[in-house]
Amino acid sequence: MIYEHIPVIVDGRTDMYFGTGILQTYINISNLSIDADPVFRHWDVRGVMWDTGKAVSVYLSQDPHWRVV
Repeated sequence: MIYEHIPVIVDGRTDMYFGTGILQTYINISNLSIDADPVFRHWDVRGVMWDTGKAVSVYLSQDPHWRVV
């Protein structure tokens, strides 16, 4: 995604995110322990890539504002 100039919030380089709070926010969204919508609005998130079996993927697939591609 970075190569294609698509902005990312969290990627595989987790060491870059230590101490910023964003990694914990990512984990909280992944676990559905916080509401993802305000975070996604704040960061203007327009797409996510998550494994289809994960809780957040199921949650987003049921939200009419998101679509699975």
